[in-house]
Amino acid sequence: MLLMGAVPKTKLLEISKFGTELNAKYLLENREIGIINLAAPGIVIVENKEFLLNKNEAIYIGKGNEKSS
Repeated sequence: MLLMGAVPKTKLLEISKFGTELNAKYLLENREIGIINLAAPGIVIVENKEFLLNKNEAIYIGKGNEKSS
């Protein structure tokens, strides 16, 4: 289980780049992720599709999605 926190205010945070530290080509190669937005509205991008997350909303991203930010 990974637990991460981030506050990307001025530039895009590409989570797919974290895979190499975890012995994978990209972060979601062998795992899935749940993202919970605890602050101001933000956008999650999965395979070039945008999802708006308002405060206290969540999104589940299944394994195999290579491009996530």
